[in-house]
Amino acid sequence: MLQNLLKLYKSQKVSTPLEDFTTEVFSGILNLNTQIKKDFINNFLNIAGSNFVVETQKRYYLEEFGICIIDLVIENEMTLCFIENKVESKEGKNQLRKYSQILKNSKKENSYLFYCTKYIENLSSNTDKKITKFRWYEVVRFLNKYPQDPLLKDFNSFLKENKMAQDFKFNSNNFISIENFQDTLQLIKDYLELIKPNFKSHYKNLGKLNKGFSTTYILEQERLKYFYKNLINDNGWSEIRYGFYFANQTFEVSIYVHREKNQAYDKFVKEMKNLSTDFIVENLDYGTRISLEEKISKYLNVENSEQEIVNWYQNSFEKFDELIMNTKEIDWNLKAPNIG
Repeated sequence: MLQNLLKLYKSQKVSTPLEDFTTEVFSGILNLNTQIKKDFINNFLNIAGSNFVVETQKRYYLEEFGICIIDLVIENEMTLCFIENKVESKEGKNQLRKYSQILKNSKKENSYLFYCTKYIENLSSNTDKKITKFRWYEVVRFLNKYPQDPLLKDFNSFLKENKMAQDFKFNSNNFISIENFQDTLQLIKDYLELIKPNFKSHYKNLGKLNKGFSTTYILEQERLKYFYKNLINDNGWSEIRYGFYFANQTFEVSIYVHREKNQAYDKFVKEMKNLSTDFIVENLDYGTRISLEEKISKYLNVENSEQEIVNWYQNSFEKFDELIMNTKEIDWNLKAPNIG
């Protein structure tokens, strides 16, 4: 839900920085659940007291600097706490110095300054106030104490999808994973090679078969794929592809059409609304993907796994053949799939 809301803002070209959006959601969670708010303040931040008010984007005035806007303010009669939240950006010029000065000017008995970020960062030292740093992955770990709360689960998923939940501490499992990665990668490549003749027999008249196997592509997109471009007879970007998605550990077959770069995009989206429930429709930042997916876990330790995976891809290609043939309103470059 949260990820879709952020995408909605982006699609409407509304300027909504990720860190502001994340701050507002987290503040909302704390204000909705008094138990979580108390636990976060007393035990995570180690601030004693009760009856705290949580506010965002609160304004303070400093004669030297003018208006200062604090991301997250936690306050009661005796305590004032500032939390500056960062995702991709770094500390602004004199930012923490300003916040430290505001806290120093405060008449509160207790004051605290926290800095929450995605990355490890060296902060300015020209402040009067001690700065306590923590990372978003620590927030995720804290929220995992409440597994039954659906909003918290969604927020954690949102943080993971935006790469904010990664714990950068090394452990032995990291190195075991690195050791096994090349073998796993080669196994997936072998499977995709096995499927390639079948894929080509369906869609060979689209031209050259392309592949996304480069290290850069794997790291950025978290997938391996073979694909044909120009699936829709238009100057814009469209493709049909099959491959493996590491993030979800799934085999996939999909059609992707770019929103800005394909004139047939609106017609494509309209036609795809009537698809069967077998297909997954995803509205992404730059376009829409229609896919069929299968978890690799279904085939672990299965004796005939090789043939069953081949069969799954074959059935998926046929479902996409049927989709193409039943949507004649779209000017497919592939008029009739080459069913082999």
